[in-house]
Amino acid sequence: MLEFEITPVGPAHARITVTAYWHPAGPLGLLYWYALAPSHGLIFHGMARAIALRAEEAQRTRPEKREELPAEMPG
Repeated sequence: MLEFEITPVGPAHARITVTAYWHPAGPLGLLYWYALAPSHGLIFHGMARAIALRAEEAQRTRPEKREELPAEMPG
């Protein structure tokens, strides 16, 4: 399961955090997880970066829709 968390860090800026939850099935599952952990980190970092770039592009191309982020996100 992937969890995405968006945290405001200033006016019109936010931090995206991607967390993966996975329950390994036995020793082979643990071996799989730790063997692929570096590549998972690269993939998740790239995914979060792509989301951020798309959000930034949407803000640039639609300035009339631009809004400040709330000081505190609901939830």
